[in-house]
Amino acid sequence: MPTKKTFTKESIINVCIEIIREEGYQALSIRNVAKRMNSSIQPIFYTFKSFDNLKNEVGEACFLMCNNFIYDSFKFEDKPYLSIGLNFLRFANEEKNIFKFLFDNKDLDFEKLASYNKYFKNVVSTVSNTVN
Repeated sequence: MPTKKTFTKESIINVCIEIIREEGYQALSIRNVAKRMNSSIQPIFYTFKSFDNLKNEVGEACFLMCNNFIYDSFKFEDKPYLSIGLNFLRFANEEKNIFKFLFDNKDLDFEKLASYNKYFKNVVSTVSNTVN
């Protein structure tokens, strides 16, 4: 009988985000994730098939995090573009390593992150609706 899977996709992604937050995205590796989870690298490769797939899934989770951060506190409802801009800067300040992972990471494959457009489509439409 095969052994029961003990690590979920979400738990692995959460560990990756912790590593990025604490040590920067350069510290993200399958070995570091496995070490944090007290595991071998096999369950991580079994779940994601490759390191690139893992990074892209973590990228999607981080983009969603950024999007939620931007929209969670609209202070200037009559000027949402101001709120979006200020919250984006707050995110960059409060989540420095996550921000660097998203916007200063040449290894992150934006073409594979199709959901990137989906998350920031709300930002663009809010601003354009206000300006028009």
